[in-house]
Amino acid sequence: MSEVIRGLLCLIAAFLACDLSASMAHRSFAPVLSPKQANLELEKLRSQKLGNYSLIFDLEHRTKKSKKIIETCAMFGSEMAGSRAIRIDLPKQKTSLLLGSVNSPWPSMWLCHHNLMQRTSIFYVYRPVMVFRKSFWVLELMQYRLSFMKSNREIKPIEKSSGDIYKPVVPEVIFTPADIGFSFVFWDKCTYLGPRKVLGLKTQQFKLEPGPFQSFGLGDVSYIRISLCTSYGTIIRVEYFNEQNVLLKKMDLLRFKKINGNWIMSEIAMVNELTGDRTTLRVKKVAFGCDVDGYLSEASLAEEVNKTAVKYTNI
Repeated sequence: MSEVIRGLLCLIAAFLACDLSASMAHRSFAPVLSPKQANLELEKLRSQKLGNYSLIFDLEHRTKKSKKIIETCAMFGSEMAGSRAIRIDLPKQKTSLLLGSVNSPWPSMWLCHHNLMQRTSIFYVYRPVMVFRKSFWVLELMQYRLSFMKSNREIKPIEKSSGDIYKPVVPEVIFTPADIGFSFVFWDKCTYLGPRKVLGLKTQQFKLEPGPFQSFGLGDVSYIRISLCTSYGTIIRVEYFNEQNVLLKKMDLLRFKKINGNWIMSEIAMVNELTGDRTTLRVKKVAFGCDVDGYLSEASLAEEVNKTAVKYTNI
């Protein structure tokens, strides 16, 4: 009889342990969202507004054989209602880039290569252009070169671009302007995938696919999967897949810090899953409410930003 009782007690204990384990597992994950809730979370992400801000950050690139810091860069941005623009200065490369209309499926990009010896700045701009081809319209990006020499201005078209906004500005770096701008959040097609724990945090995952005219320049990328942490109100992982569902590269937001009520990414890693190469972006300083509007236009891209007027906070 005692053996029967002992067996029943063990069975009850096992049942309670399983029930407790299931309850804890249920609480450890975010809830499944309704279609309306999922759309609301995505809209909140799209409508985030940081105002004017600036970041100073390091880029470190690592391969299987080597590791080196590429350079210290500066980012200046403006996120207002209905418009977003980002400028990035890469001093070692003597290059500045400007992303306009970041909050749209078709952001424009300007590249300015500074040549101080000749006092010349060369601009490249990539804008969507509707091209009529064989009885139907196709959206392409046309690259233009603008050369500024003193007060002389010359505009002439050169060869078409193959989606340079999706190519690294610095050859060794994995990050592209489109990655930094997160413009894929505004793609036409979005599918809610459900909750999942990522990097130890509760997230909601979405599958983002480009529309008919949004895939230009993406190369092998067929769709992107994002993991949205609703606690931080930001994406903590971005994964890039091809048509065969092979993971091509992955971007993880590894560290955050709260400054002036805003959660700021302080470390981001981009990994090429095919080669194992890794580029890490580490934020060193941040500033909010700074006066950078005058530097976020094509005409002022050749001008150096007065960083001494920006009040930075060390990360």
